[in-house]
Amino acid sequence: MFDFSIIADEWPTYLEGLMNTSWLVLVSLIAGLCIAIPMGVLRNDQNALLRYPAWAYIYFFRGTPLLVQLFIIYYGAGQWQWLQTTGAWKWFQEAWFEPRSREEGSGSPACKSPCCTASLKI
Repeated sequence: MFDFSIIADEWPTYLEGLMNTSWLVLVSLIAGLCIAIPMGVLRNDQNALLRYPAWAYIYFFRGTPLLVQLFIIYYGAGQWQWLQTTGAWKWFQEAWFEPRSREEGSGSPACKSPCCTASLKI
């Protein structure tokens, strides 16, 4: 039987996740809008020096599957030496953006939550 008390005890964590997801969606929408409108205007410009770079940018991002783009960013970005020397490396070196404590010798973040320590009872 599934133990629902684990979920009930972790509602603040779920609400925090909902707020983080909502914030990321809002920021992504605003950033996308700020990029899309100038790119659309440049794409329709008569000047070829403005039109073709905008066309290449749109062609790349519309023609590449999103999963491939995520793989390139997540797995490929770590191989760029210039990125490792910048301040952005702290965001690309881990799967999360918030520094968390690590258990001694463990590669995963330390988790003290009952969700992490509970065993499944089937």
